[in-house]
Amino acid sequence: MAGELRPSVVVDDGGFAALVDRIVEGHRTIAPTLRDSTVMLAEITSVDEIASGVTLEQAPGRCRVVDLAHGDHRRFAWAVGPQSAKGLQHPAERTVFSVEVTAEGFSVTTPGSPAGTARDGSPERPLAVIGLRPCDVAAVGVLDRVLGAGAMGGLDPLVVVVNCAEPGGTCFCVSMDTGPALSADLAHNADLVVWERGAAAGPEYLLVAVSPAAKPWWRPSIRVR
Repeated sequence: MAGELRPSVVVDDGGFAALVDRIVEGHRTIAPTLRDSTVMLAEITSVDEIASGVTLEQAPGRCRVVDLAHGDHRRFAWAVGPQSAKGLQHPAERTVFSVEVTAEGFSVTTPGSPAGTARDGSPERPLAVIGLRPCDVAAVGVLDRVLGAGAMGGLDPLVVVVNCAEPGGTCFCVSMDTGPALSADLAHNADLVVWERGAAAGPEYLLVAVSPAAKPWWRPSIRVR
C-alpha cells in the first residue's frame, strides 16, 4: 500500500453499537443486513439489523451464509457480498423534478439537494453508509473519475469503511492493490475507518476518523490509545 492508516480509538461492541445508533438518528443509513440468504446492503433503523455472527462462503458462482463458531458475534466477518456500492452511486430511481398541476397551470420544482425527497414528499435525511470495503471505495473513485459525478454520484454520504479481516474466495484486493485495508491514498473517499477484531468478551473495534464529518461521538466508556 502506498500509505497506511493507523487506528486511534478502541471501542467495545457496546461502544460501536452506540456509535451506529447515533449515526442512524440523524441519517438515512445503509448497512450490510441478512436478506435473501446472503449479506445485502439495505436501509437500517437500528444497529441490531446489521448482519452479525455470520460469514460468507464464496467461490466462483457460489455465495452462501455460514454461521460463525458459537460465541463469535463479529458483525463484519466476511469479505464482500454480492452487491457493490454502484447502486448507491447511481441508484435505479432518483427524484429529478416534480410537477404540480393547479387550476392556474403547473409548477416544476427540483430537489434542494442531491439526496432528493422521500416518497412522502419530505426532505431526505443525509445519507450514511456503514460497512463499505476498501475495494468498494476504490471502485467508487474509478467511477467518479470516469463519469465525473463527484463523490458517490453527488450524494456525498457519511462513509464508514470496515477493513477486511476474512479472505474471500473471489477477492482480488492484493492483485489490484485495493485492500484488505484502506490505504491513506483512498481515505479522501471515507469519513471513518474501522478495524474489527474478535475478543473473548465480544468484538472490539479500532477506529480512525479521516474527515471532519466523523466528529467525536464517542462515549466515556471508550479507551483511547
